[in-house]
Amino acid sequence: MAITVTGLTVHTQTGGGTWTDYGGGAGSSDTTNNFFSSTSARGRKFSGIKGMGYEVNATGTDLSNTVIVIRYLLVGGFAATIASAGGVIRLEDTSGNQSDWNVAGSDTYKAGYQIVAISTSNAETSNSGTAATLSAIRYAGFVVNANGGSGGDPNFYIDEVLSLPDAGLTVSGNTTSLVSDLIAFDDAGLYGVIESRSGVGFTKASLILSPDATGISTSDETLVFEDPVYYDGTNTDSSLSTISLSSTDADPITLTRFSCIADANSDVNGTDASRSIDFNSASDVTVTNSTLRGFDAATNPVRLGASTNTYTGATFQDCGQVTDTGAVLRSCVFRNSTDTAGSYLWDNTNSDIESSAFDVASGGHGIEHDTIESVATGTVTTADATGTTLIDSAASFTTSTAVGEYIYNETDGSYGKITSVDSATQVTCETLQGGTDNDFDLTDAYSISPAQTYTDLTFSGAGTHVNNTATGSDGLFISKSGTSNPSTATGNVVFIGSVPITITVVDGTNAVIQNAQTTVRLASDNSEIINADTNASGQVSGSFTGTTPATALIKVRKSSPGDTRYQNFSTTGTISTSGLSVTVVLTQDGAL
Repeated sequence: MAITVTGLTVHTQTGGGTWTDYGGGAGSSDTTNNFFSSTSARGRKFSGIKGMGYEVNATGTDLSNTVIVIRYLLVGGFAATIASAGGVIRLEDTSGNQSDWNVAGSDTYKAGYQIVAISTSNAETSNSGTAATLSAIRYAGFVVNANGGSGGDPNFYIDEVLSLPDAGLTVSGNTTSLVSDLIAFDDAGLYGVIESRSGVGFTKASLILSPDATGISTSDETLVFEDPVYYDGTNTDSSLSTISLSSTDADPITLTRFSCIADANSDVNGTDASRSIDFNSASDVTVTNSTLRGFDAATNPVRLGASTNTYTGATFQDCGQVTDTGAVLRSCVFRNSTDTAGSYLWDNTNSDIESSAFDVASGGHGIEHDTIESVATGTVTTADATGTTLIDSAASFTTSTAVGEYIYNETDGSYGKITSVDSATQVTCETLQGGTDNDFDLTDAYSISPAQTYTDLTFSGAGTHVNNTATGSDGLFISKSGTSNPSTATGNVVFIGSVPITITVVDGTNAVIQNAQTTVRLASDNSEIINADTNASGQVSGSFTGTTPATALIKVRKSSPGDTRYQNFSTTGTISTSGLSVTVVLTQDGAL
């Protein structure tokens, strides 16, 4: 093993040292008849509520933002549940103030030595009237509500008291078997912080990778970030405040066929909001055919870094939104994202992602687009009364390259496509959409199951028809060569479903289309608004003359011989005084 693990403080792994007893009655003592990690433990025989605390520093030590780990044994079990303070980690400061975190009880009881952990960043469950000052802790220990012991031996033991920073343990040096070497480190000290179960590594500590020039790598290994629970006074929730794998190092980190899992099963109630993968400041990270699962922190859950980091065949499952600053992503899969705004945040300046698939949760989106590149130093802050012009407070709209991009108003969540740049401070957009999508996104364009890759999101030559349903027929799809003017309709073609039918009869001001099964009347001139193919940019536009608001029927199809065929698209919309803008996503035939 060529790695060094730092950050773990061993306060005690024996019964030796100075202790205090809680709950009165017979006191505790060192015992060698039942220990785990060294040559002795601290034992006590009692029933009811009692415990012991180890003196970590007589003049006080700072245990804020710290994970406390205690190994204990209780013979006979708890007399109360975790919610009723069956077993609590207790910290006592130099003034005698005590804070308790409920971590065990009759409903969590297991035989043999057990390990409990708590982050002092999490709010205590209860205190002695005044919370302990975390920067001046004298004792760290464990108090239980126990059933009575039998015989002459103690029924309650504390084997060890450990601590480590919330940020985690730092792993430096080099290795080709990261998980195996982490387990070997723990086995050498019998800490119980990183354990092996059936060949899988389970860690209660976050890990900060700091390789040397040789690098840290792993192949065909699995690491589970294990999150104990405590009762926070309302719910049984996550004990640890942070679960993360991170690095800021420039030396190589290579993860091949590596499964890295944040254990979500420990969340009985509530949600752990701090599971993260953070390689944002690292360089030379290579992740190949690996799975990262369950990293769903409320802020920055998965950050991949810049162009020096490469992810090939990586699967991000049950994760929050994945972000990067130019990392190379190839053939990656984003599955069941917990962020409905988008499983991946597209950085308009830096994103480099190809041949990837997005299979998102119900109601979610595949990709969320970042604000346009032109917004360099500020965000859109105001909109005029009509909602068609956005002002940038940073005065950064200076080039026409913004035209065609989408802009997002962070104030109300509206978005629209930029149609012109009018000055250094003003851009004009098409009609803004809603205030409910937190950014412009491709919605279902990348939302696929089973997973597959879309390589072309722009469709030219897609036949598009928009009809005013107030006067027209919902059943008609008029060909580009056709017309809605009844006086010239004879000989032109309409579509009823997918069946082309030639107009054969003109009756006054109405064209009547007939075959053996169907008779449909085509309404007068204003029924047709658009009848054209999309251009090279995948766009089509038209004008409307009539009373607003008006309901429009939109139909799009693309199935030219020799080309990829797509399913016909149909929807309705409302034409307002500012118009109607619809983004259409065509689905490949047989793809879904």
